[in-house]
Amino acid sequence: MIVPRYWAEARVQRPASKGRKIGQLTLRRYGWSNVGQADAQTMADARVADAMAKADTGERPESREPKVPYNGADGVPIREQIVEEHGETVITRNGYGAMCLNTPDVLFADIDDPPGAGPGWAASAMAMVASIVSAFTGGARRTPTHSGLVGNRVEAFVAAHPGWVARLYRTPAGHRLLVTHRTFQTTDPEVAECFTSLMVDPAYARMCRHQQCFRARLTPKPWRMGQAPYKRPRPEIWPVTPERLVERTAWLASYDAQSKAFAACRFLKEYGSGRLSSEAARVRDLHDDRCGALGLLPLA
Repeated sequence: MIVPRYWAEARVQRPASKGRKIGQLTLRRYGWSNVGQADAQTMADARVADAMAKADTGERPESREPKVPYNGADGVPIREQIVEEHGETVITRNGYGAMCLNTPDVLFADIDDPPGAGPGWAASAMAMVASIVSAFTGGARRTPTHSGLVGNRVEAFVAAHPGWVARLYRTPAGHRLLVTHRTFQTTDPEVAECFTSLMVDPAYARMCRHQQCFRARLTPKPWRMGQAPYKRPRPEIWPVTPERLVERTAWLASYDAQSKAFAACRFLKEYGSGRLSSEAARVRDLHDDRCGALGLLPLA
């Protein structure tokens, strides 16, 4: 799992050259490490030097490394503050303030509702899975809601894979699956099959492969809690310089207080039966407690 504890940034500037009609170029690159700050700085220095060397050969590198969806689906590793550690599972604070669970081997899947999804989507998509569901469950079913449709896909997948145990949760904009019968590596063929069969969000699938971890948001998105106007923590990108920590800490204290009135997901149903992995059960308990998954708080 790639969730570094130490981060550093290096900056290099090439002056303008009138003779070659080359403008000034400034490049910044991050380095990371789980060993120490000096080790992270060494990597940052090497990476920015490499980027400038490529620029000298005619390439046009990005001046900065962008933040991307899921923070690790592309580019550098997950660049977030590590808040807690529970064995190999770590909880981080993402760019908009929410706590996120990161685990190297307990399978979570993020299943988004389609854009603008409504009852009509559920009716049309049902045709795609009706034959599979009928084969494994022995009968036709009424047109489902979004949760019913996703549940049918999960039920069919688990029925086709004896021994699997999976828990389905509703999120504000989709569903989340947690598999508990055993642990997995993100590169396992079974993970790819599960993601494909359940139509997992492609950006989430890329993040899992690149960062060698599975991930689940534990606390609400701030704009769903009625914050008006919504503001992100400043600064939002980790690491934060010491002089900016006071401002950021104050914002996060307000967010944490308000987030206690909301849940990040709600448990719907468990599919399959069999022995549970002790590690998966431990992560399940941590996840359900921090998400408010077993309560009745509104989702955000």
